[in-house]
Amino acid sequence: MEIYIHSRAGDGLKLVDVEPSMTVGELIAREGEAGAEAWLEDADAPVGTMATLSEAGIEHRSHVH
Repeated sequence: MEIYIHSRAGDGLKLVDVEPSMTVGELIAREGEAGAEAWLEDADAPVGTMATLSEAGIEHRSHVH
């Protein structure tokens, strides 16, 4: 599936291809910077790093901050 990654690192918005079985922690390690957290749009707290993307509610074309 494809998801949008929003970053403060200057690259802004990018579309990446991921597997729903990937964990949020794996996504951060691959696409984020040290100490980064993953947030869904309109969320009140970051997504747990042990959850898979599917378990976290991240779907095709979701936006992750």
